[in-house]
Amino acid sequence: MSVTCPACKKTLDPAHAPVARVRGARVVSFCSEACADGTPLHDEPEVAAEPEPEADSQVAARAPGSDAVPPLVDDSFDDITPPPPGQESDVDSTDIYLGQPRKWSARGRRRIVAISGAILVGGMAVAIIEAVSPSTPATVSASKPPPIAAPQLQPVSAPELPDVDTEASDVVNPDRLVKAAIAELRELSASTSARVGRIAAMALARTGDEAACERLGKLLDSETSQLNRVAIAYAMARADKPRGRAILVKAIGHKRRDVRLDAAKSLVKLGDDTGRTTLYAMLRLRGYRIGAAALLARLGDERGLEALRAAVALPTNSPETKMRAAVALGSAGDASVKEKLEKILVEGRYNVGAAIALATLGDRKAVPHLARQLERNAMRVQAALALVRLNSDIDLTPLAVALASEDEVARVSAAEAILVLAGPKEWSVRD
Repeated sequence: MSVTCPACKKTLDPAHAPVARVRGARVVSFCSEACADGTPLHDEPEVAAEPEPEADSQVAARAPGSDAVPPLVDDSFDDITPPPPGQESDVDSTDIYLGQPRKWSARGRRRIVAISGAILVGGMAVAIIEAVSPSTPATVSASKPPPIAAPQLQPVSAPELPDVDTEASDVVNPDRLVKAAIAELRELSASTSARVGRIAAMALARTGDEAACERLGKLLDSETSQLNRVAIAYAMARADKPRGRAILVKAIGHKRRDVRLDAAKSLVKLGDDTGRTTLYAMLRLRGYRIGAAALLARLGDERGLEALRAAVALPTNSPETKMRAAVALGSAGDASVKEKLEKILVEGRYNVGAAIALATLGDRKAVPHLARQLERNAMRVQAALALVRLNSDIDLTPLAVALASEDEVARVSAAEAILVLAGPKEWSVRD
């Protein structure tokens, strides 16, 4: 179905219109910003007013949108498990509010002020507030809106701060931002959403926070999902809690194959080869072969490495299988696939996995690709871990903006990425 731009009458596809505006109680598509903002709608039909709600307070209607789908990556290194139906999604969303702008809660206002306090210069603090304010004009775009413009400045510790022209520069203070991230995770650990509370406590446990680890221990007592139990146990084991490792070792013998694989994967990330026999068995299963071989390769296991090299070389394998195998080899430190990974990086498919693998090999070509992933909920923590391996100076402003978001999942991932990039080295040793 096609429509015409109300201003210039140009035919366009409403599903891919460059610009949209809310007019009355509907969304109107335009061919350009100029038509949307500079030309009145001469032919806009009148829309009958809807009856007032009986409730005293007006409820704002929403039209959710979604962020661009992240590039494909090797799922043997993707820790993000899609939530079951009915639970919250990790995908960024942009809401269009009709009627009166939503009012911020007192807690929301305090969070904006706290995050803005991590910015040394007032100009960027204002930008963060404007970026998350629901009073900005509601628009819909077919592509992801551009990030807030900010100079690419190097994060430095507080004692080494340079002289800053407060009228011309915006500098994020890493120490303040880390403190804000920890405070945010502590608050989100008590979220009314069970999922948000769980992932916030898991992220905070990266710091060794005792309260977070205690909360995870209680969650283990009540969690019914076996995969969630494995994820919680890994977060505890990463924080050197023996109970977490014991649960992972026990899960190696679970009757479900996916639980056994996740447990083996978690142990590999801890440098533990207890699940090696389980991974050998999965090498015989076509659907699990690359994932199992990738984990064995991380252990330096020759059977895993040979399986991956064979997958790359086999002419009958699909391009996707070859790319996954190359990414797994690079992530295991095999430099023989470096040229293949650089080609994948340019072509765009599996480029995030390729960038992570190149980071393992010390190739700085991966830096700009990884830095872009800091704006994506599902990828920002993995990207941050890879950037730490490259010892890269990264502008933390996008993470500061995400930390002030209304999306709780976005705040969790932004906070954890901040801990990885700006916190002590020991917080980024383990995936």
